[in-house]
Amino acid sequence: MVASPNAWLWVASGAVALLGAAALPIHLRLRHGSAWSDALLGAGTWTVSVGLKLVGALIVGGMLWSLFGNEIPLGVDMVATGLLTGVFECGITLVVVALTRLREGRPASALGFGMAFGAFEALVLGVPVLLGGLAAILWLDAMPPEDARELAKNTGDAVRPFTFLLERVIAVPLHALTCIWIILSVRQRRAAPFLLAFVVKSACDAVPTGDQIPLALQQLIYVAIGIVAALLLGPALRSLSRAAPDAGASSS
Repeated sequence: MVASPNAWLWVASGAVALLGAAALPIHLRLRHGSAWSDALLGAGTWTVSVGLKLVGALIVGGMLWSLFGNEIPLGVDMVATGLLTGVFECGITLVVVALTRLREGRPASALGFGMAFGAFEALVLGVPVLLGGLAAILWLDAMPPEDARELAKNTGDAVRPFTFLLERVIAVPLHALTCIWIILSVRQRRAAPFLLAFVVKSACDAVPTGDQIPLALQQLIYVAIGIVAALLLGPALRSLSRAAPDAGASSS
């Protein structure tokens, strides 16, 4: 069996995601003075929050299956998916901020933490994209026929590598923005920024996927969210600068 030439697109897409994820903390360190510990904290927070979210998804999925069987209503599925993200990703971030020096509200630390949260997600998701493309190119003949056909079919999709990269580019500023809002909430001792982060993140993950809505519509929604997040990132950092005791300081 011969792999589709589109498998190279998967390799390129995964490689770009990994290189971008690795380069972003370096750029923030050199340009903004973000500490390596901020990046590690962001990556760790993503790992814990998403790991717990997966456990929560198994529990909630089982409950929904017992109620609706295989035909879970779209609205119910959207609400459940969105709330799982809000509860775990925003909730765990809130706990981490409250328990670490991030609560001091230093803009460089906040930016490094939030960007690393999104960049580490891109790295983790980029690995299977890269390896899937490589496997289709190099090892297709060595696989069991059924697995080989499935892999060849998946990596023959020429659209998914581009939508994957687009979603990663959009997700990084969104994660950064919501993390900064949560830090601002702790720093100012106000619930409003946290609730805003919770609503925005939940709404983004509630967007239907797969065949539930047309792909073009889904991507347009993501692009709109990404543009708004990118535009709000600067004002959010300026708000944090005004709230921080040492606005120009950064941890080392």
